[in-house]
Amino acid sequence: MELAYPWVLLVAVVVAFILVLVKVKPFKFKQGNKVANTDDVTLTATYKKLFTKYKIYRSIMLVSLLLALASGFVLGARIISVDTIYPKIHNRDIFLCLDVSNSVDDLNLQIVDEYIELVKKMDGERFGITIFNARPILQVPLTMDYDYVIEQLELAKRAFKKSSDLARRKKDFSRDIDPELYSFKYDGTLAVGGSSYIGDGLYSSLTHFGELKGNTRSKIIILATDNWVNGSPNITIEEATEYCKRNNVKVYGIAPKEVVEEEQFKKGVESTGGKYYHVEDTGAVKDIIREIEKTQKSDLSIPQTLITDYPKAPFFCLIVFMGIYFWISKRIRL
Repeated sequence: MELAYPWVLLVAVVVAFILVLVKVKPFKFKQGNKVANTDDVTLTATYKKLFTKYKIYRSIMLVSLLLALASGFVLGARIISVDTIYPKIHNRDIFLCLDVSNSVDDLNLQIVDEYIELVKKMDGERFGITIFNARPILQVPLTMDYDYVIEQLELAKRAFKKSSDLARRKKDFSRDIDPELYSFKYDGTLAVGGSSYIGDGLYSSLTHFGELKGNTRSKIIILATDNWVNGSPNITIEEATEYCKRNNVKVYGIAPKEVVEEEQFKKGVESTGGKYYHVEDTGAVKDIIREIEKTQKSDLSIPQTLITDYPKAPFFCLIVFMGIYFWISKRIRL
């Protein structure tokens, strides 16, 4: 245990010194009329009893005030404990690359729950999420905050479900969907004259791994798409998978039953050392998990400073002693 702001106690000492000076300063009668011949009252048993009670109350009140002040200063000084921990981090980075065009809503709905399970089963890996349509967006940078990754996947699931339901009813997505869900799918991912630029989306995931040369971390991309490109992307799927291959990034592809140019997509994915799956394949994501666990892994112990606050005790004391002070003040009517 230690104090984050020990100088606060120096302030407390100065305040205490000032209070002592004020207290010991002799009292001088300045105004009002002095009363003579009070012995008849002060010597009575009733007066002595009441005066003793008054002094006890006044002492309790004074002690409570001083303890409340002390508690307040201790609270301000902030009691903390500082510990250095060495959490184990696996040197594997995984990007979930999601095609968010309307044609793959049903595919995404089939696998997003398995993505959530994938994140839950990993321990120490870093996860990121990229989404793409005509333009790619970094939705979640590489992080070990699994709760946040799962929160974003849950948001994606709601957006895909709503979009799929509205498509079946032939309703306008932009007018009938919750703004948050619409924003997730379309803010920044749309462009005039094209959609589902798969190569661009895959290449975007690759660039968000950071430094690629000399990086010993295993890098994996899980790409879910139907490979239906509408327009002229900046990078083709063949070019994107070739870039992944050159930089030792494995790509695992997941596609629906109906896939455009399936052989091209499958060949590109497998050229990186990854595997290709149909979403209907039983246990596709489980197999991906097994494949991921086979990749190079070593535990990195990176020291982290953990600061823990302990405000409860001084705060409780402050409330209690202030309560006593005001209760006693009311009793003796000051």
